[in-house]
Amino acid sequence: MKKENKYLVLKIKDIENFLSLKEKDQLNQICYKIENERLAQKKKTNKYIVVNEDEPYAQKVWDLIFGKQESDPYGLGFQNTEAHR
Repeated sequence: MKKENKYLVLKIKDIENFLSLKEKDQLNQICYKIENERLAQKKKTNKYIVVNEDEPYAQKVWDLIFGKQESDPYGLGFQNTEAHR
């Protein structure tokens, strides 16, 4: 497993502050179209947990994702189930 850019994340506050009404409408239409196309293909609507890589705990989260931790030494509420098999 390697880090890769697979997703686009837009902060809602940035959308509210920086886009015009027309741009917000266009973005809404794009999101609506993607969601409807996914549903038409019998794909579920995904929900994600987002971590800003500038946060001091970001590397700890990556370590958990990549299975570099046997348990949850940082108290984040995760456990590496692969390490317990």
